[in-house]
Amino acid sequence: LAKQLQRLNIFNDNDLLLHLPNRYEDETIIYSIKQALQIDNSVSLNLTVLNNEQSSKYLLVNCKDDNGDFIQIRFMHFHPFWLKMLVANAKIRIFGKVKQGFNYAETIHPKFEILNSYNAAPKTTLTPIYPSTAGLSQYTLQNLISNLIFKIENGKNTAEFEYLYKDSLPEEILKK
Repeated sequence: LAKQLQRLNIFNDNDLLLHLPNRYEDETIIYSIKQALQIDNSVSLNLTVLNNEQSSKYLLVNCKDDNGDFIQIRFMHFHPFWLKMLVANAKIRIFGKVKQGFNYAETIHPKFEILNSYNAAPKTTLTPIYPSTAGLSQYTLQNLISNLIFKIENGKNTAEFEYLYKDSLPEEILKK
């Protein structure tokens, strides 16, 4: 992890804190498949898995939304344990670009998560996307940065970062 961070010129907590996102993704709105086909951007969908089909080259996951519309998800690279997660009747949320295929909607390699009682509600904030490097995922960067911000907000390591949140106006002006 240290080598990947160093490739981004991140050598300490201060560098990590100042590693700013270059864009944001909006995962706060859940669309239906029909709505997603009208949008030329990545969107969030809540789906129910119907089945999955594995070949030597890819994993196909057939799903439907609450309206009964069908979508096929194609993963070119996948982890074997995904087969145990993406089973019939599993509830998932995907984030990706939806296109019209020959007979059905499709998306290729979206982000996904299994829905449960803890994450069933849509996200409430935009998702930051940080400059990255090979071997360093957005998920890892987002967790490192959010954990650091949490530490600062809760009084851990405050001396090192005091200049970032201390008011820069002189005391005599602040008193006015």
